[in-house]
Amino acid sequence: MDDNNLIIESFQNAGQGQVFRFWNELSPEGKLELSRQASEIDLGEISRLTDTLLKETGSSALDLSGLEPASYIPLVESGGEASQWEAAKIKGEEALRAGKVAAFTVAGGQGTRLGFPGPKGTFPVTPICEKPLFQVFAEKIRAVEQRYECVFPWFIMTSHANHEETEQFFKQNSFFGLEPEQVHFFRQGRMPAVNTEGKILLESKSSIAMSPDGHGGSLRALLRSGAIEVIEKAGIEVVSYFQVDNPLVQCVDVDFVGFHLLATSEMSSKMVPIAYA
Repeated sequence: MDDNNLIIESFQNAGQGQVFRFWNELSPEGKLELSRQASEIDLGEISRLTDTLLKETGSSALDLSGLEPASYIPLVESGGEASQWEAAKIKGEEALRAGKVAAFTVAGGQGTRLGFPGPKGTFPVTPICEKPLFQVFAEKIRAVEQRYECVFPWFIMTSHANHEETEQFFKQNSFFGLEPEQVHFFRQGRMPAVNTEGKILLESKSSIAMSPDGHGGSLRALLRSGAIEVIEKAGIEVVSYFQVDNPLVQCVDVDFVGFHLLATSEMSSKMVPIAYA
């Protein structure tokens, strides 16, 4: 049994055989495209999400009665302890100098809402020099490398819509002074659209209605792309995550990295408190 037949059989066994109902009408190219898309889909996950999100009766709703705000560490000027911040800074600097920190940017979006025909990261965002977002981040990363005498790996999650264009943009701009080997591109995962019964929908006879799987899918994309193996091999312990559409972001906040390590936290987040309702 060839790979196509195995995929078709797996979909039939999962009750999703309708995906291939036009199979015999497709050209060889159409069959290849449909098979390629189908191979992306985790049928077990689709079944689990259907059971928990579409068919759930509400009897097992989460009990949020004990939910309370998470603990946080304020800035010194907002009441934080200066000694605590100094210790965090020292810890963060140690990690950077040891090459244990990397950056991770989610950059799968297009500049559609900006009226820009291209990947959002290529949008010229600075008002005077019109530097693109990717260049803004690259220059911040180079500054970190110079200050802490380290190599700072950068992982960039693209989408199926902008992957090739993003890679080409970096090549055309000589990676903005970074070494090509330290910039790692990989695609965001996708999920199929389903109807109210959990049946996977087609966009056409030869294509599944697929959409990006959101920010939550970024961790899975790191794993499936092999990026996690690169991270482990390099001895990286902290990944600084940020989104492509924030030119003011600190690609790496040394104090924040230090607090994260001192707390032996699995995940830490920064926030700005709301000043007004």
